[in-house]
Amino acid sequence: MLTLNTPIYIIGSGNVAWNLTKAFTTAQISIRAIWSRHHQAALEISQTYNIPIIEENHLSQLDGIFILAVSDAAIETVAKKINHQAAIIHTSGSTPIDILTQTHHHAGVFYPLQTFSKHKDIAFNQIPILIEYSNDDIKKILENWTTKLQTQSYFCTSADRIKYHIAAVFACNFVNHMIAQAEYWLEVHQLRFDLLKPLIAETIQKAMEQGARQSQTGPAIRNDQITIEKHLKTLEHYDELKNLYSFVTQSIISKLKKE
Repeated sequence: MLTLNTPIYIIGSGNVAWNLTKAFTTAQISIRAIWSRHHQAALEISQTYNIPIIEENHLSQLDGIFILAVSDAAIETVAKKINHQAAIIHTSGSTPIDILTQTHHHAGVFYPLQTFSKHKDIAFNQIPILIEYSNDDIKKILENWTTKLQTQSYFCTSADRIKYHIAAVFACNFVNHMIAQAEYWLEVHQLRFDLLKPLIAETIQKAMEQGARQSQTGPAIRNDQITIEKHLKTLEHYDELKNLYSFVTQSIISKLKKE
């Protein structure tokens, strides 16, 4: 029977596993043990938070709640290793809960809608948690974790969660990639990237406060072909950047025409 005192095991040793372990420890949510196929990474978590490591063959024997903070590709394979009477939770934005309910009656999703880095501190009480569950026992567990983390949880079906995940890729990963391209461009020309930091901060702030579509500026939204052609000419020997610039410019212009 699942209770709020059922032992918790973290499976994985990547960015999400690190941050969940730290957040749970800080919130006094006890973690019984961890396991990862990357033993050295698991050992680092173990030593940092004084949590024992279990062996792989114990996964099929132990009862409890297993949090799968592993890559999407590994979720189904790892789930099959775990005692089918145990509860199993994954932390993925794009993997449906059905992957877990194939083998486990007690299954759920605990998806923190945030980007994580291994040693970058982040306030969990500001992260929305998208949850899904196979039964009320799992619901109570997930909501209890959210309460202890002092944040908000939102029920979200697998079909809607992947839509949030796609939006997150646009809003986070693609934005970061664009900033990386700007950084590369300036480095190549031995110019200072730090001069762009106020611009980047203002862009994000305006998008948050006014809405991104309403805040769009630049030559594409003005359909300023003279400036666009100057930029493309300057990018002439940088095919990847030129193609990226052209694609995004056309996307903005096309969106403008539709509106």
